[in-house]
Amino acid sequence: MATIRDVARRAGVSAASVSRVLKNDTTFSVSQKTRERILEAAGELGYNKCFEYSAIQGTRGTIGVMLLYGEEEEVEDKFYQIIRVNIKMELEKNGFKVKEVFESRLDANASKISDYQGLIFAGYSTLWYQKKVFRQVVQGKLP
Repeated sequence: MATIRDVARRAGVSAASVSRVLKNDTTFSVSQKTRERILEAAGELGYNKCFEYSAIQGTRGTIGVMLLYGEEEEVEDKFYQIIRVNIKMELEKNGFKVKEVFESRLDANASKISDYQGLIFAGYSTLWYQKKVFRQVVQGKLP
């Protein structure tokens, strides 16, 4: 994952300039050409400012936990609940926000997960490969 320093090197500016441009700091005076160079470098490197800024502030972004089973299985078999709860506790303990998505809602939430910093898949689904979200991950369209 690219950092502010990587973007700065590519654009030929300081890391502070990159930071201020990416934050849309209106008090920072920079030419339009330099601004465009920074934004282009960030795009080329796939820089994700949300991840880096949130890490500085003590939170590490959101992790999607894709639960390859239904809510009814969790009620019937506490094993799945234990898995889900422990994954969530560990992630939150380490500064991540967690978005849990049960199998029945995977495809409906597929477009939203591109904002996540990462994905965890838990469960047993025998039809996992038919889900849109898995095809997008395998094709490299999601983290």
